Amino acid sequence: MSRWYRVGAGGEIFLGGVSEAFPADRMYVQKLDASGNHLWLRTYSNGAADYGYAVDCDGSGNVYLGGSSATAFPIPTGTSTGMTTSFESTTPRAT
Repeated sequence: MSRWYRVGAGGEIFLGGVSEAFPADRMYVQKLDASGNHLWLRTYSNGAADYGYAVDCDGSGNVYLGGSSATAFPIPTGTSTGMTTSFESTTPRAT
């Protein structure tokens, strides 16, 4: 389900949200062109429940997804921590 969006400098639309999946939810970001046509979709998961809470983009078209992860870092089980990941707009790989 898409929950957040940003419009880039060229009119492209970036959607962010949570994809309910088994065994754990994943955060995702999707890019649409200015007409609403699908260009790409990327998910991110550390193998636990990961939730996207915000999406943003910069003037170069890079995309930033912020959220939380249940076990992404060395913290006590049952807690979550904030995290961010970024994607290049032209070759969207997580960085």
